[in-house]
Amino acid sequence: MSTLSENMNSGHPPAPAPDPAAACAAVDVAPNKLLDGVCGNDDNELTDAQKALIAERMKALQARFKAFEAKTNKQKVDELMLAHESLTEAEAEMLLRICNNNEFEAGDRLTEEEDGDALLTSIRKMVVEETRALKLKGNNAAMARARLEKKQARLRKRRGEFREDNGGALH
Repeated sequence: MSTLSENMNSGHPPAPAPDPAAACAAVDVAPNKLLDGVCGNDDNELTDAQKALIAERMKALQARFKAFEAKTNKQKVDELMLAHESLTEAEAEMLLRICNNNEFEAGDRLTEEEDGDALLTSIRKMVVEETRALKLKGNNAAMARARLEKKQARLRKRRGEFREDNGGALH
């Protein structure tokens, strides 16, 4: 076995480096992002079987995430109902939606001296309104959902929070 220094001393030119494109053409290579640009663009596409497998796995992951979200949301609703015995399940769910699914903020807002009772009253009215809206169809249902969404957006803004849209004034 000769070494590089022996080849250099013998006067023979070094062997040319193998051409990666020729190597890929000679061997059937599976599509691989690591080979991007080495074997030509045709080899980098996913096969239909691979696309189907990816889609199947994505659906499974989405289903698992949805189940996890539902379980977590149910735990938050239960915690709120335990901490505030007067809350119904629908009221706790509405409160969580208003508080961006943050059960700590929801609990804090309910126990505020100034606004806690007013918030609870508003939430109870919104639950009744949402129940009615579910029974409506067509434009009436869309209008009712829009009204409800406006009310929820207004309640998301806490009194006393710093708001940039109003010149930085405290409300």
